[in-house]
Amino acid sequence: MNLDAYRLALDGTGRHKMRALSLLAEGTRESRFEAAVLLHDVARAEQRAVRALEQLSHEVRLAASVERCWSLIEGLDPPAAANAYGEVLRASEALSDEQSDAMRARLDPKFAKVQKAYANALVRAPTLQHLGAQRSLGHVKDKELEALLEEFPGVAKLWFAKGLAAKNAKDAWRSIRRAARLEPEDDRFRAGSLQLVGQVLSGDELREFLDAAYESLSTSRADVCLFYALAEIEYAQGNGGNKVARRASLSRAREASLEGESRSASVANVETGLRPALHAVRILADTILAGRKPEVAVLYEAGLGELVVTAPRHGGNLLAVIRAATRFAEVA
Repeated sequence: MNLDAYRLALDGTGRHKMRALSLLAEGTRESRFEAAVLLHDVARAEQRAVRALEQLSHEVRLAASVERCWSLIEGLDPPAAANAYGEVLRASEALSDEQSDAMRARLDPKFAKVQKAYANALVRAPTLQHLGAQRSLGHVKDKELEALLEEFPGVAKLWFAKGLAAKNAKDAWRSIRRAARLEPEDDRFRAGSLQLVGQVLSGDELREFLDAAYESLSTSRADVCLFYALAEIEYAQGNGGNKVARRASLSRAREASLEGESRSASVANVETGLRPALHAVRILADTILAGRKPEVAVLYEAGLGELVVTAPRHGGNLLAVIRAATRFAEVA
């Protein structure tokens, strides 16, 4: 057992827990959300710590699973806590009932209480009970969503749903970024952020956001690559006077689209299909890099000929055509 690696992976979690408790005590919606972010960080640290162990005893595995589940309960995220509880049950199988019961004595009643509270909250929110199976958020009632977020602001998919249902880009951005802060490794939230970033950020802020997204592109899903590429081309179009920055953005867009063509999606129903859209973006970037004006032939060549009829309503802007045809419409 590599205890040094284990301790290193948990470095800082004690401070996070203390700060989270202080924020929870404040009791405001904002402070409770910030506490949830910290406690989700703690839960991820527990996972990293377990992975850092060369040999894992059954007791340590269960203790880490219990701590992770507890952090998510305190982090106001019953669905994630329920998934973590599955790890608790699996880890318990390797120990005697007496041992596992003792280690779970504090967790089990708390878990049952929170799960019951969440189930009761969902009863009061019938349009949100089957959020993952929905093809559209059009029938979701804002009042139900707000009530759930008031009680459980640590549930990332609720913030994502709020973002997808928002009527303007700034409101959508605020909610999707909250989902991303709770679960920064979820590509749905990263892709959703990249869809919106060009509409809400500009200048240095936009460049910094895109640079950070580029750094994680090697592990990103296809939809993240697509929306990153679209954002880079839009950035290039807004920097016509700076040829170096323009070319760098177009080159990154081309790289991202090429990478994304071989990857799977994080969202099931991006409407036009990811590979043709990524192919179109790559051809678009190549065309602009070559100094030529993109024509609708780009869509035909990429296998998106059915979108040509929509080009006039977008003023012939092929980037806008592709963007309009690749929207999120599902929360899992």
